[in-house]
Amino acid sequence: GKLPEHVPLPMNKKNENDTIAGVSGGAYHSIVWMSPSDTILTFGAGQLGQLGRKISKTNTKTDNSGLPVDPIPAPAEGLPTRESVASIAAGFYNTLVTCKSGLLYCAGENQNQQCGQGLPNLQSLTKVKEVKDVEQVEGGYCHTLVKTYAGKVFSLGCGDDGQRGDGRPI
Repeated sequence: GKLPEHVPLPMNKKNENDTIAGVSGGAYHSIVWMSPSDTILTFGAGQLGQLGRKISKTNTKTDNSGLPVDPIPAPAEGLPTRESVASIAAGFYNTLVTCKSGLLYCAGENQNQQCGQGLPNLQSLTKVKEVKDVEQVEGGYCHTLVKTYAGKVFSLGCGDDGQRGDGRPI
């Protein structure tokens, strides 16, 4: 294996007083939450929109499979400025952001509707309209689990192996 390597994070006037509030890793991408600016930095593979942004043409590389990769941390797009981030999480091909408002935003693969109704691949952070009052979120391979402040658990996405917990036969 390779030794740990320092990840240089972009700093500017908007986030010059930031500290790292959280990190999460998906299958082929990484997420860093900077606070108090609530900047969500993403880097890695972005073929299904999991970076929550357009991949920079100047930094784009491809992996061994020819998939687009942006190794330079850059801000995800789409999170409204009125929102304050409460936590972040990654699914296999998803970036998930919970907000203090109780809303959930998701970017990336949505072919199984693990980010709710909408396009099959979300290229920017998009509100998940089907859930509110979100306290915690975790992403799986093709599903998302949500815990609400009321103590209920909801699942979105595929359930072929029973991972949605909805009791449906496989």
